[in-house]
Amino acid sequence: MTQHDRIALPDIEQVPLDRLFLSEINPRSQVEDSHIDRLADSIRAHGLVHNLAGLRELNGRVGIVSGGCRFRAIRKLAAEGLFATVPVKITEDPEEAAIWAASANHLIEPVPAADEIVEYRAMQGRGASLAEIALAFGQSEAHIRRRLALAGLPDDAIAALRAGEITLE
Repeated sequence: MTQHDRIALPDIEQVPLDRLFLSEINPRSQVEDSHIDRLADSIRAHGLVHNLAGLRELNGRVGIVSGGCRFRAIRKLAAEGLFATVPVKITEDPEEAAIWAASANHLIEPVPAADEIVEYRAMQGRGASLAEIALAFGQSEAHIRRRLALAGLPDDAIAALRAGEITLE
């Protein structure tokens, strides 16, 4: 199998929730409950957009190495009868699992404010409410309100913000 085959043909399985656990190599050990609540709300509303990734152990259980926050949110939703099984990209190679854990979490960057303003403005223009925008992006309504207050800025001001020529501070 080549590196490109791994990209094209991931081993994604529907794994029963009771066979999953949070792996010790998952880098996010401390997570705010409010973040998990917002993520659960988003998954409930829009479904699970990104699969989890895990390492299969000899006993058949799968330790989640990437997607720990989503896993916590899914466990919360299981109490509502959702997610008896979960799609998980699986490896049996501990080194590959460690790479997944590190790369998935360290490559995540926050969305720049200029992009948030443009996205939120577009959703509002399509008729989405403040609450719907907040749910879609996993942000508080106060955060959305602050960004939408800047939605009337001219395009050159948004471009300057994006280029780092001006800040929100």
